[in-house]
Amino acid sequence: MDSNLKNTKIAIVHDYLNQYGGAERVLESLHGLFPEAPIYTLLHDPDMLPGHFRGWDIRPSFLNRLPGHRRHYQKLLALFPLAVESFDLNDYDIVISSSNAWAKGAITTSRTFHLCYVHTPMRFVWDWYHYISHEHNAVTNLFLIPFLSRIRLWDECSCQRPDFYVSNSMEVQRRIAKYYRRHSTVVYPPVKTDFFIPPEDSAIGDYFLVVSRLKPHKRIDLAVKAFNQLKLKLIIVGDGGEYNRLKCLAGPNINFAGRVSDDQLLKYYQGCRALIFPALEDFGIAPVEAQACGRPVIAYGKGGSEETIVDGRTGILFQQQTPESLISAVTGFNQFQFESKTVRKQAETFDQKIFEQKFIRILSDQYKAFLQQRQGDR
Repeated sequence: MDSNLKNTKIAIVHDYLNQYGGAERVLESLHGLFPEAPIYTLLHDPDMLPGHFRGWDIRPSFLNRLPGHRRHYQKLLALFPLAVESFDLNDYDIVISSSNAWAKGAITTSRTFHLCYVHTPMRFVWDWYHYISHEHNAVTNLFLIPFLSRIRLWDECSCQRPDFYVSNSMEVQRRIAKYYRRHSTVVYPPVKTDFFIPPEDSAIGDYFLVVSRLKPHKRIDLAVKAFNQLKLKLIIVGDGGEYNRLKCLAGPNINFAGRVSDDQLLKYYQGCRALIFPALEDFGIAPVEAQACGRPVIAYGKGGSEETIVDGRTGILFQQQTPESLISAVTGFNQFQFESKTVRKQAETFDQKIFEQKFIRILSDQYKAFLQQRQGDR
């Protein structure tokens, strides 16, 4: 442990632990760095998390005691600001918030240093049209707009609470600067490149792969429509609210594997011809995991994909978020020769150890500066 951080009491605040995605993989690394730090979260559903989370000190908010919080947690949205502000963090020297939306709003005393790791600014209020407007009909959207405006005001207010911001990509860094008018330092999310490795043999399967939670903004429907026309085999790993709709759209060449273990996921990555990534993401951890396994990625060429994939060397970036653009990219895939070692080398720049070293250095330096400023103010 860094000398500046010795004997400090640290707490972690995470939005919610009722799903397992890229943000939760970052949380795993934070827990590895600070295993004694309790994790405060709005909602906690152990059944939706890997088994190793069960030994952690997880402290959910009062929302976790309300009936229906597991299946209908979105209906509690109006209470989320109150819930995150209800955490008693007075006894901690450092609070680390891991935030997609709410955790940055935790209230700390003037004696506590608050560092916020931002996976994204609150997308459903700042990027409402692209993120959730298509999930509802026009009448529902009419009522949603004023409600989301109120949430946006809270977001603008609460964004001033952290003392320092760390962003998970240059894309997020730009959005923090625009929406919050705050500076941030980029530290890319960690990828376990010692676990996600190329196969021992060079045999590749006959399928393309999608790894994603099945939510509307992930645009898995785009991949389904494209592969319905291509008639090529596609395996979709992940679950979510879009499962039934996507299943109805999919032809016989598309298989749904659901949630899988990391060991199973590794095998899917190692055997795929390429990973298909149609989403506009702030970072996107699946493309890096696939590249760590030596497999190229065919991705929508905006957002985080521009930072993690080298077009023509480790994957193909298509420029329109349409089935036609994806079809064109997949059709041209065989014209490229992707070297497994080259693809793997790109992923190694996002290794977990690099994340940990950068994060500890920034936390230590900023905490030291915070203490010096406090002493100067006396």
